[in-house]
Amino acid sequence: MKRLVYTLIILLSLSTISYCQDRNFINDQDFIEYIKKELKVYGNVKDKELLIELSKTQADDWDDEKITRLAKAFGLESNELKSHILNQNKMLQKLNNKYGLDQFKSEEISELLIQNPDPFTPPNSVVVNGWGCTALYWACSAAATSMAVLAEVACAALDIETAGRARVIGCYAAVVVGYGAAIMGCQSARDGCEKD
Repeated sequence: MKRLVYTLIILLSLSTISYCQDRNFINDQDFIEYIKKELKVYGNVKDKELLIELSKTQADDWDDEKITRLAKAFGLESNELKSHILNQNKMLQKLNNKYGLDQFKSEEISELLIQNPDPFTPPNSVVVNGWGCTALYWACSAAATSMAVLAEVACAALDIETAGRARVIGCYAAVVVGYGAAIMGCQSARDGCEKD
């Protein structure tokens, strides 16, 4: 009987673990700045065809030439993109250590982003069928952002000293390509909404 009680306690503990996590990261100024920087850089695709072409690159195949081309797709210089990635890596490590972001599911982060859009997006401008086009865009980009955050948490787990700077940047580059493409899709959906 004791074994059954202990098993039930453990199962209940495991099933509620995500509800016990510290969700205050959503209001942390560092997290807000992290997301704003991500959206500013990766929500600004200058060369869609190049981004789509680079999306076929495997994580281990990112070299300086491909990083330079990726930076160009976002209208940046290679050193700007690398600097952004390394700075975001440090911030994400700090946030993960503080809040355990790697323990969240992407749906949980997305839900929190959707519930707290004010720091990240302007108020709704166009309303269609009761939904603002900006709100639709935000829901779409929140889903893309939450998946990118968790993928970047995995990249942040790579130690630059051990894995090497190029491998860490390559890991982020692989995430960035997918994230940029997803944000492009969200922007296209918003633009279509505003035309309706």
